[in-house]
Amino acid sequence: MNDKDSAADGFGAKLFTFAVVADSHLNEKEDECSSPYEANHKSNARLRHVVGRLETEKPDFVIHLGDLIHPVPSLPSYKDAADKFNAQIASSSFDWYLVPGNHDVGDKPLPWAPAATVTADYVALWRKHFGPDYYSFDRNSIRFVVVNASIINSGIAVEAEQKTWLEALLADSGDRRVILCIHYPPYLTTTDELEHYDNIAEPGRSWLLGLIEQHGIEALFAGHVHNFWYYRHAATDCYLLPSTSFIRHDYSEMYHIEPGTEGGRDDAAKLGYFLVDVHERGVLCHMQRTNGVMEAPEDLPVAKPSRLAPIHPAENARAPFGFEMRYAWAEETDIPPSGGVDDFVRRRVRNDYPLLALWEMGVRRHLIPVQDMRDERVRGRIAMMRRFGHRFILQSFALPDAAALEAVAAHRGLVDGWMFVMGTDRETGFAAISEAMRRTDLPVYLSRILDGKDIRQNGDKYYHVIAHGFATGEGPLIAEWAERLPRPLAGAVFRILGSENPAEVIKEAASVTGRRGIEAMMYLRQSQNFNPAHHSNDERLALNRVASALFAAIAVENVTVYSDTLADVDRGYFRRAGVLDRRFNPKPASLVIRHLHAVLNANPEKLASIVATSGGRSLPASGGMSAIHLLCLPGEAESIEGLEIAANLPATGVMQVTDLETGGVSEVAYKCDNRIITPAQRIAVDAAILLTFKT
Repeated sequence: MNDKDSAADGFGAKLFTFAVVADSHLNEKEDECSSPYEANHKSNARLRHVVGRLETEKPDFVIHLGDLIHPVPSLPSYKDAADKFNAQIASSSFDWYLVPGNHDVGDKPLPWAPAATVTADYVALWRKHFGPDYYSFDRNSIRFVVVNASIINSGIAVEAEQKTWLEALLADSGDRRVILCIHYPPYLTTTDELEHYDNIAEPGRSWLLGLIEQHGIEALFAGHVHNFWYYRHAATDCYLLPSTSFIRHDYSEMYHIEPGTEGGRDDAAKLGYFLVDVHERGVLCHMQRTNGVMEAPEDLPVAKPSRLAPIHPAENARAPFGFEMRYAWAEETDIPPSGGVDDFVRRRVRNDYPLLALWEMGVRRHLIPVQDMRDERVRGRIAMMRRFGHRFILQSFALPDAAALEAVAAHRGLVDGWMFVMGTDRETGFAAISEAMRRTDLPVYLSRILDGKDIRQNGDKYYHVIAHGFATGEGPLIAEWAERLPRPLAGAVFRILGSENPAEVIKEAASVTGRRGIEAMMYLRQSQNFNPAHHSNDERLALNRVASALFAAIAVENVTVYSDTLADVDRGYFRRAGVLDRRFNPKPASLVIRHLHAVLNANPEKLASIVATSGGRSLPASGGMSAIHLLCLPGEAESIEGLEIAANLPATGVMQVTDLETGGVSEVAYKCDNRIITPAQRIAVDAAILLTFKT
C-alpha cells in the first residue's frame, strides 16, 4: 500500500548529514570522577563508543552541544579532562564543532546553584583548550551558529560582545537557512515558565526568542537536559538532545513506574546522539541509541551500526500501520524539586519519548480519543506532528458531547477521519453519525460494539469486557448500515482478536471491503482472550502479531492497522505487552517495525500479496516485479530449510537475509527446486527475519 499523503516531498532531496552529540561529561581519568554516581564513571568509555560509531557512519561533521567534560572550570582536574577529550576526538576523519556547556565555562547566573557561575576567566580557559565560545560556519549554503548560553544575563563583557555579534550576523544572513546550536535550551515547555536550572532566564530568554522569531531560524539544537524533547517555537523546530553519558534522573518522574538503575540515572536505553539529514526544505532527525555500550581505552573500535538507513515518518511511503494512543501522549508532568539542581521550583515537562519511538519506527498513523481535540495543548502537538507526516483518526462511541463536537468542527484540518463505534441503539447511533458527518465533513469509519452474545462466556462466569469491530463475515451488515448514512462510508473497522492470525484476517477483510470500494481498518487487540484476569505477557507472541499485521497490510491495498498497545500495560484490566516498555524504551517488537519499514521502503515496486506454506505453516510474504519478501517468525519455523515459497524463483540465486531485531543484513546463496528453498547454509529462525529474493 502506498501512502499518497507522505510528507517526504515537502522536505525535498537530502543534501548532507551531520551528527549532534551532547553532554559527554568526560572525566579526567578512567578510574576517577568528581561525581558520586556510578553512571558518571562510564562516560569516557561511552564516548569512545560514540566516536567509533561515527567513524563508520561518516557524517559530514559533528556538533557537540556542550558539557564536553565533567570537572567544572574551578577544579584543578579541568585541564586533564580537557586534554582527555581532545585526545579522544583527535583521530576523527571529520570536523568537530564544539559548543560550551555549563560544566565547560561555568553555570549561568543562578544564585542558589552550588557550582561556580561563569566568569571571564572561565571563558578564557575554554578558549585556551577548545577554541572560540561563539562563532558560525557555513555548509552547503546553510549557516550554523554556535552561541555561548552560560554568559546570557551574566553582565560580563563577553555577553555584550556576543549579543552585538549575533544580532549583526543574523541580520546579515538574509534568506540563508540558519541552524542554532546552544547548550541551555531557552525553555522546556512554555515560553513563560519560571526560571529553573534547565532554561534561560529573562531578559535573555525573550531576547534570544525574539531573534529566533525575527530571522526565522530553521532549527535549534540544545543539550544540558540529558533527555529528549521536541517542540516548535514559531517557525523553528527545537530539539533537546539526550546525553551519551548518563540520564538526568530527576526527570524519571515522567514515567509511571520505578525509575530503574541508580534512580534512573543509568537508563542506558535513552543514551545516544542524533544523525541529522539536511534536506532542501528542512531537517529530519534520527536518534542513534548507544544503549550505554562502553569501549576499552586501548583503542577506538570500528563499530558496525545497522546497514539499514532509518525511515522517518515523513519519508515513509509504506505506512499502513499505527497505534491507538491510549496513554496521554502529550501529558505534562510537574517534576518535584530534587535538592540537587533545583530546590525551590517545580519544572513542568512533557514526556516526548513516545514521539521519539514513533519517529524511530517510522510510524505515522495514530488513533486518538475524540477528547484530545478539546485540549489546546494536544491540538498543538498534532499540528506539529502533521508536518512530519503523522496522520490522526478520531475514535468515539457514538456522538461526543457538544464541546467536543464543536472542537472537532473548528479544527477539522488536524485530523483525517473519525471512527464511530455503533452501540446497540442503532437509531440513536445513525443519528449521531449523520450529525457528525454534517458538522465536520470528515471521512467516517464504522465499527460496532460487541455485546454479550459476541463474547463467549464459560458457565456462569461474567467478565466486564469492552470490545468492538466487525468480523470478516459481516460484509452484508456493513453494506446495510452504510446505506443508512447520508454520504458514502470511508471504511469499516474489523477486529483482530488475540486468538486470530493477523495476516489471514487482514487478507479476508481486504476482500470484503475491496468489493465495496471502501477501506479496511484493522483493530489489532494484543490481549489474548476476553478474560481480563489473564496477563498477556508473551513478548514473542506480541512481536509476531505486530510483524505479521504490518507485513500483511503493506502487501494489500486500502488496509490500515492500528494496534491497541504502544507501551506495555502493566496494571488495570487486560495487562499486555506493547512495543515499548513503561519507561517508553524500545523493545524488540519496535525494532522489527523499524527495520521492516526500512527494507520495504527500499523497494519502489508495488507489492502484491503472496502466502507461502510449508509443512502446515503459513508464512505471509509480499512480492513485486523486482523482489519477493518472505517474513519468517520465531515459533512458526526453526529454520528455512525445505521452505516452500508460492512464487517462481530462479533455480539458483543469492537472497538477502535481514535480522529484523538487530538490522543486520547478510547475503546467502540458495537453490530453488520445485519452489523448495535450500540455502547454502543453515538459517535459523530464532528471531524475526526477512528473506528478500530478486526475481
